[in-house]
Amino acid sequence: MSRPPEFDELIQGVDDPDERAQLQRVHQLLLAAEAPPELSFGLETPPPAAAHFWSRPRRRRVRPRLVLAAAVLLTTFGLGYLMGSPGGPSDAETRFARTITLESGGDAAGAIGIGKRDDNGNLPMILTVTGLERLYDGDYYRLALTKKGEPVVTCATFNVSGRRTTIRMTNAYNLEGFDGWVVTLWDAKTHDEEPVLSSNRI
Repeated sequence: MSRPPEFDELIQGVDDPDERAQLQRVHQLLLAAEAPPELSFGLETPPPAAAHFWSRPRRRRVRPRLVLAAAVLLTTFGLGYLMGSPGGPSDAETRFARTITLESGGDAAGAIGIGKRDDNGNLPMILTVTGLERLYDGDYYRLALTKKGEPVVTCATFNVSGRRTTIRMTNAYNLEGFDGWVVTLWDAKTHDEEPVLSSNRI
């Protein structure tokens, strides 16, 4: 697992002392924050075929200051501490054996916590994403396992609400048969699929 970014690395290019001080305060507040509640949205549309992957670029606004918040949230939630909200699964179910960080070329970020396989052969997992836009008109996000960089099996479909969203799931896949993870955006109108977050680690 790669080391979490240091604060000075996160604010490279920010020279104004007042702005650096403000970001430092935000950093400390995020590090002290509790784990997020679950805010998943089920979708009935079936997952698309991998043939449309990377078929159309989509223009998105890049907000540089949100990159800092996303990176800090990964430090807090994605690297070693992904706990459930009150009333959710027990501590034994929500402590994960390892965490995979998901990266993007913009202001979104994410992490997948992977638990220990239970007696039935199922893997408890939790996906936390930040910086993704709320989708409408039948569009949705898909978390998939990849082979040779292409999504081949779906682990979850979801939408988001607010700055941060957490999705719990259980899967029985043998992860050794795959080479990475990807979160894609499925366009219901054009049937195009665009990667928004990815990792080449299992």
